[in-house]
This record gives sequence, C-alpha cells and structure tokens, in this order.
Amino acid sequence: MKLALLLMGAVGILFLAAPGWLIGFFTSIPEVRDLAAVCIRVGAFEQPTIAISMTLSGALKGAGDTKGTFLISLISTWLIRLPLIFIMVFILKKGLAFVWLATVIQFFLEALLMVLRFRQGRWKDIRL
Repeated sequence: MKLALLLMGAVGILFLAAPGWLIGFFTSIPEVRDLAAVCIRVGAFEQPTIAISMTLSGALKGAGDTKGTFLISLISTWLIRLPLIFIMVFILKKGLAFVWLATVIQFFLEALLMVLRFRQGRWKDIRL
C-alpha cells in the first residue's frame, strides 16, 4: 500500500502541477483544455485514496474476503457516488468539476471503509 500511495501520490502531484501539458496530448481545443484542466486538478485528490482502496481491496480479496469488498464497492458506488452526482447535477445545477468532486468523496469513503475492514481482521478467520 505504501508503494501504491507513493506512485499514485506522484501522479496526483503531476495532475496538480501540469494538467495543461497532459491534456495537450489529447486535444488543442481551448475550451476543452480549460475544463479538462479543472477536472484533472480535482482528480489529483482522488489518486491517494484510489491507491488505498484498490490495494486493500486486492489484499482482502486475496485473503478470501470477497463479500466484504463487494459490499464496500457496492455501497460506495450506488449509495454514495451516484446520489452525490445526482445532487450535484440535478439539484445544485453544478458543472462537470463537481461530478469529479463527487468521485473524490466516494473514493475517500471507500478507502476509509477498506482500511476499517482490513483493520478488523475478520479476513484472517475466512476458511478457503
């Protein structure tokens, strides 16, 4: 997990420091570049939480705790991310950057739940 955090943290720093340079590989349309730069900067903050979530999810699945990781992913996607996106878009009438903010919140909560699940240690009792 530490190595994943180090790598994804570096990617996050790159996303914060040079989004325009990265976007330049894909488009030269100014309006698209500006919007994409904002989204990539917001996405920089989800990189460490993605590292934690994916690493611990893989560790828990490898230990046999597939139900726990499935439930965490299900809850974080269907009960956190989608309702937040709905609220951002349809109720608050916010733009694309706020959709990305909803994913930042979702990945943070998913990573938190994965850490709590891992620390509980129930996966140690699972018989394969």
